[in-house]
Amino acid sequence: LADFCPCPGGDTPSAKRMFDAVLSGCIPVILSEDFVWPLSREFDPENKAFLDPEHFSIRLNSTLFFEPKLSKENCTPVSSNNPPLHDMLSSISNEKIKSLLEGLKEARQTYSFYRFDTSQPDEL
Repeated sequence: LADFCPCPGGDTPSAKRMFDAVLSGCIPVILSEDFVWPLSREFDPENKAFLDPEHFSIRLNSTLFFEPKLSKENCTPVSSNNPPLHDMLSSISNEKIKSLLEGLKEARQTYSFYRFDTSQPDEL
């Protein structure tokens, strides 16, 4: 089971892959400048009842990933000023990952179309 699910921007600011990541228990790594989580404080900062995306997701500046990491000619690594995504995610502490996974449980309830049976074990 993966801890992180990269969610690059697509043809629309909102994409199903972000919600798929939440519902599968995987921390979404948002690689889009335009995406705003619905029912969140990104949408309405004054509404304290809304979710705080920093409690269940990670947002990285998408421009960090515009630069090619491999040569087009022979697929060998090229020098880059930006670390690879894997290195960025590997630097996140275990405590932060545990905190994000806990926040993911609340987000999962908010973004689900059905209610989970709390009497059944939850693998999150």
